[in-house]
Amino acid sequence: MSDPARFNLDGLLGSIFAFQHSGEVIHLQNAIQHSHAALLYGSSESTDRIATGSILLAQLWAIQFLKSHEEIYLQNAIEYGQTAFSKSSSDRIQTISILLAQLFWHVYNQTFSLASLQNTIKYSQEAVDLTPVGNPDRASWLNNLSNCLSMRYKREGKLEDLTQVIEYSQEAIDLTSIGNPNRASLLSSLSVHLSMRYEREGKLEDFMQAIECSQEAVNLTPVGNPNRAGRLNNLSIRLSGRYEREGKLEDLTQAIEYSQEAFGLTPVGNPGRAMCLHNLSDCFSTQYKREGKLEYLAQAIKCSQEAVNLTPVGNPNREKPLNNLSAYLNAI
Repeated sequence: MSDPARFNLDGLLGSIFAFQHSGEVIHLQNAIQHSHAALLYGSSESTDRIATGSILLAQLWAIQFLKSHEEIYLQNAIEYGQTAFSKSSSDRIQTISILLAQLFWHVYNQTFSLASLQNTIKYSQEAVDLTPVGNPDRASWLNNLSNCLSMRYKREGKLEDLTQVIEYSQEAIDLTSIGNPNRASLLSSLSVHLSMRYEREGKLEDFMQAIECSQEAVNLTPVGNPNRAGRLNNLSIRLSGRYEREGKLEDLTQAIEYSQEAFGLTPVGNPGRAMCLHNLSDCFSTQYKREGKLEYLAQAIKCSQEAVNLTPVGNPNREKPLNNLSAYLNAI
């Protein structure tokens, strides 16, 4: 009589091999069937075997979901992932935590439910806690956790979430070398969150660090990189804010230069184009108030009018450039 465990193992390995080489879903489905049968056969044995089988099933169902985008496969992956999490020894928890965080992130992107976001944070935190300082993967898990906490902060407005976002982002940057292409993105994100905390608490050190991070992000983003325009516009906004605070003309001049460069790099049809124009109109208006030259007011009107034209009726971002345009026209 053939050994059913050996039969299922051979069938599983054969199906996985066939799927890897052909990409055909039928082989993936066969692998899931063999893996499920193997798990049932060993269900009365050690928890380690249950954990191993559950991890594999979670991974296979996750692949099935990514290929089909059917919710039932995502739920199956989560179910087996949570079983594996509860049964596994400590050396496997990190791998399962990373998988579960990714799966719940998919749920959140579909449903925007707070519960799925909380689970994403829970398993992302587990992955970070189990990744030693100095491990090259720690920066990536810190960044993922930071992004999730940022989402929760935007929903609930709790200062402790924003504080953690900043702490985790800073640590991720410290672990990321200057030559790493991810460093600019991390710096840009940190700049945004420092600005959020400055607007909430008014601490000068947050304001100044936000400018430093934004400047470094721009310096690390080469011409031709599609992210350069957005980072230039963000830096322009920060420098304009420092001008409002300190009154130094060089900050206003640089803000205009960066905003103009950002606008020139933003393709027609991109919503970022209207944002650049809105920021540029603010800068020209400020320059008009400082120097009283009508050419600056004319530029402010032109940029505001273009920003309004590029922003569809009903878009909440249309109100500000529309109000600015009205104010500038009244100033003539």
